[in-house]
Amino acid sequence: MEAIRKMEPAWQKVSSSKFRLSSRKIIQRWCGGQYQLTPQYAELGLAADRLSISYSLKGKLKYNTYLVWTEKGRDFIMDLVKYGR
Repeated sequence: MEAIRKMEPAWQKVSSSKFRLSSRKIIQRWCGGQYQLTPQYAELGLAADRLSISYSLKGKLKYNTYLVWTEKGRDFIMDLVKYGR
């Protein structure tokens, strides 16, 4: 829990309006139904796709994929915040 409290100010900086990953050309906006990394960063292992499977009220199977940051990706973002690059 203590580690989460230490990271909180940095994550607030990441989410602030002046520090946006999309403005730093790391994330492309909504593309193909999900956020995607730019080709420059896509093969570095910074993020992965996660698949979510659910059922509608009518019993129809639904799939949803979304982007999740890997540990390497979180470290990369923290370095961006720390060094202001």
